[in-house]
Amino acid sequence: MNTPEFMKYVENIRHIFPDCADICIGKRIMLKVDSGPGRSDKEFLAWCRAHGIIVYPGVPNTTAGSQEMENNPTAASKLATT
Repeated sequence: MNTPEFMKYVENIRHIFPDCADICIGKRIMLKVDSGPGRSDKEFLAWCRAHGIIVYPGVPNTTAGSQEMENNPTAASKLATT
């Protein structure tokens, strides 16, 4: 997903959280994403900050080790039984 496609995705998220645009009262969205293309484009990141969205891209080539939602006891038991 390149920068224009990712920007469309982020714009759709903004519609779910309309209050994030009111950054003067401190409301923000933190969006943790993988390190794919388009996640570290400086113009895109500046646009996100101006609209109350903080993008937190991961470190390249560490997606398998940094999937917090998959690092749970259930996932470990699934690996042990396969």
